[in-house]
Amino acid sequence: MDPTDLKNVIRIQAMVRTVTAAKHMKKKVHRHVFRTKIAHELKSTEQSFVSDLITCIEEYETPLRALIKKEKLDVIFSNISAAEFEQRISKNEWNYHASIGDVILPVIDQFAVYETYINNYNQATIMLKDQRENSVVSKLLDSKVSEVKRVRGLSLESYLIMPIQRLPRILLLIRELIKYTPKSHVDAIHLEAAYAKLTALTQALNYSKKLNENVHKTLALEKEISGLQLGFLTAHQFTHEGALEVLKEKKAGVLDRTVKKDSSAKSIVQKKTVYVFLFNNFLLYAKKLSASQKAIAKLGPGKAVYKFSSPTVIKLLATDKAVATQST
Repeated sequence: MDPTDLKNVIRIQAMVRTVTAAKHMKKKVHRHVFRTKIAHELKSTEQSFVSDLITCIEEYETPLRALIKKEKLDVIFSNISAAEFEQRISKNEWNYHASIGDVILPVIDQFAVYETYINNYNQATIMLKDQRENSVVSKLLDSKVSEVKRVRGLSLESYLIMPIQRLPRILLLIRELIKYTPKSHVDAIHLEAAYAKLTALTQALNYSKKLNENVHKTLALEKEISGLQLGFLTAHQFTHEGALEVLKEKKAGVLDRTVKKDSSAKSIVQKKTVYVFLFNNFLLYAKKLSASQKAIAKLGPGKAVYKFSSPTVIKLLATDKAVATQST
């Protein structure tokens, strides 16, 4: 090879190595910066959460004790707590080299205390709405939002939802930490374990909430629908409810005011609207109570076309009391 060409090859190789090294360093710095930033964000958001929790208790729960009965106040605030995660992270200086996952792992089991809070949350919001009907309670809550600087303009409802948002937020930040943590880092294996464990816990809590909501829903339905054995619906999984339009064909010779004759066919289409409750293993439908009617039979066999009506109609019909039969 010509000496000049050899020098050019060597020069090009050196340039490639320089560019590659620069890219590698840039990527390393990028990871370093973002991992440190996310670690600090996790720490600061947890500290803010605990601060907000204390504010909620001192500015809302404590003064409400004089206005709302204890059993009702317990429904609103449930077992609101912060576990000890924030206390543990406050003792650690989190930087790029720190092992964060092994700080998170030991306290994940403690987050299970949120099962009670999460399951109770819907009831808490209903109870709080009811208590706001009391003008003294409503005035106190509104004054806190507008007059107390510490509250930061947040309503009690805003504070009560914070524990619900906590675990998904932690999970998201751990996922981001994993993204910017190289496999060779001492923290990589701990973060993966923490993410898997917290994901499993979150799924379990969501499933528990779903089961709890099903119990409350079916108990409410048993009060609204007459003709059901007590406890019958709670053994099944509620799925959906709504108005249903049933279309049935009848012989052309049968006349009825509610039946319209199709000129292009030899049959008559009869339309009937019922209210349907869909469970995991059966379909139950009901009719509104009227002064002259009591009705209803389980949806039997036969050719029929079903079409759900609009959400507006569903909401209107959902407020009406209904009669139904049960399937065993």
